[in-house]
Amino acid sequence: PELQSVDDPDQFVKNYIQHPFPVVLRSFLNDENELGKWSFESVLAKYGEEQVLLTTKEKDGFEGKLSQVRDPNVYCHNSEFLFQRYPHLQEGLGFDRLAALSGGLLPAYSQLFIGRKGTGTPYHCAAVWNWFFMLDGRKRWYFVDPTHSLLLYPVMSMGQLASMSHCSYPDRYNRDAYPLFEHCPVYSVVLEKGDVLLNPPWWWHAIDNLSEESVSVATRWHQGGVVGKDAMWTEGSYDINRFLSVGLQTGFTSPFFMQQLLRTPSPKLDEHTTLREKRNRFVDMHYRVGGGKTLGIYHKL
Repeated sequence: PELQSVDDPDQFVKNYIQHPFPVVLRSFLNDENELGKWSFESVLAKYGEEQVLLTTKEKDGFEGKLSQVRDPNVYCHNSEFLFQRYPHLQEGLGFDRLAALSGGLLPAYSQLFIGRKGTGTPYHCAAVWNWFFMLDGRKRWYFVDPTHSLLLYPVMSMGQLASMSHCSYPDRYNRDAYPLFEHCPVYSVVLEKGDVLLNPPWWWHAIDNLSEESVSVATRWHQGGVVGKDAMWTEGSYDINRFLSVGLQTGFTSPFFMQQLLRTPSPKLDEHTTLREKRNRFVDMHYRVGGGKTLGIYHKL
């Protein structure tokens, strides 16, 4: 659904939080002065010399300067550096207005996505609520309901907050190896500057950057703004997809990861990087295992 406004917050919570489903709030941010701060050129002018983790199809997670995203082959995703070092940047995003629509969910941490046309992220899903701000440019999102997970040929990621599939995009996957994906229902929407998207936990999504330049911010929300409320993991409900929730909880590192999350929703790895930034590195692997054979065979689960 695409909404121009929300007249009844309680009904919104019932429709999209209690029954998780993606929804777009069109032109949620319409202050041109605020949006101007987030233009591609403005961000690089102020923060281009900052050290971040960068991504290409061949390598996800190499260190470099943010300004390297001027190269259309280089992308920066899930980067928390701006908000760790400059937390005031979040003040103009309207968290207070979104909190009224979120059924007790509150913001826990934020991540920057910035790149050129042709970059993006193939199908994946994560155990977290995401209010996603489109601040400059345009993106196309593709969604798959978690109840249709098996049609994407998911890669079971034990103990990981995010999972990927063997199918990269609706129009870019190996049809011979993964024929069932042809029958998978796919939703699609184009986000414009100023739009905000609610993406619920475990909803599969892939993203294409359509404009020459794009800047966006993913804000991750938990009940009460913390992990562990009501003895729940980060997704807040085990009914969205029990298969994926079980995988998250049964990895070898799951107990240690949860201990860290209980202290803070985004634990620091060192003074420059968070644990989530370092672990959310799957794009290069996705392109390797999704395109065809691995170790001489097609891996489907």
